[in-house]
Amino acid sequence: MPVTSQQWWAEVKQDPAKFNEWLRKQYHGEVTAAVRILAMAADTINADNKRVLEQIARQEEQHAAWVKELLDNRNVDPGQHDESARYWGEVSAAAITFEDKAAIATLAEGMRLERIRVIVADEAAPPDVRFTFERILHDEEWHERAFAKLTSPEAIEKVRPYHTLGREVLGLEA
Repeated sequence: MPVTSQQWWAEVKQDPAKFNEWLRKQYHGEVTAAVRILAMAADTINADNKRVLEQIARQEEQHAAWVKELLDNRNVDPGQHDESARYWGEVSAAAITFEDKAAIATLAEGMRLERIRVIVADEAAPPDVRFTFERILHDEEWHERAFAKLTSPEAIEKVRPYHTLGREVLGLEA
């Protein structure tokens, strides 16, 4: 049954195993995002787009380092990345053109922002986690806007059904 970001966070922060698994997934998600965005930058001949994408990728690498620090401070092994049954598995079929990929990224950033905003707004969240995600929030808001400028409303609507399936795989309400 799909849950809201509020419901998800209330459950995750109360369960140490789920909390640690969520942090692991955050770490691997940031690393994977940086790699995919750098590949996207390498595939474009537009110098302005390449510069924006490289900046986003550098920020995603920084986010990965911050989340890795949270894992290290909690003595949590990041483990190996498992891409099975995750968001990208549902949306990758729609990632055909540059504009499609930017549209997927726009929607994915918006989805991530829902959860990040819930965490940052939660005064009962662990202080180090809240601080880290406050730093990440500003960058992710810019990422969503930047990706939106690299695509079109039509491309976003074209990939939205795949995004919706990706949300369902993650157990989130659409």
